[in-house]
Amino acid sequence: MKVLITESKYNKLIEDYILDGYPVVKNVTFTTKDVYLASGDENGRKIVTRDIIVLGFISGQMTHSPSWTVKEIRNDINRMFGLGIEQPRSNWGIDYKISSLTGKKDT
Repeated sequence: MKVLITESKYNKLIEDYILDGYPVVKNVTFTTKDVYLASGDENGRKIVTRDIIVLGFISGQMTHSPSWTVKEIRNDINRMFGLGIEQPRSNWGIDYKISSLTGKKDT
């Protein structure tokens, strides 16, 4: 059985999953980024637009390095949602930023 789900609801599912499972993540946002492929995809395209999941970590709350935590989250959401982030031609990517506890804008 196939189920159709809108992009915004899919993103909300991913966001809720991350926020519920990882208390060091303050917020999750989504953006897009054009990525150049060295060999092109199956349609010959050299540039693909990736959906980037941006994790906002809480400064001072992390017990592991940000890169280790991103790797853990990436592996977890890959298993849960089948995003294929590790694939060179994936339409998904992941990044992070460190947020302050005070809610002031990051520099």
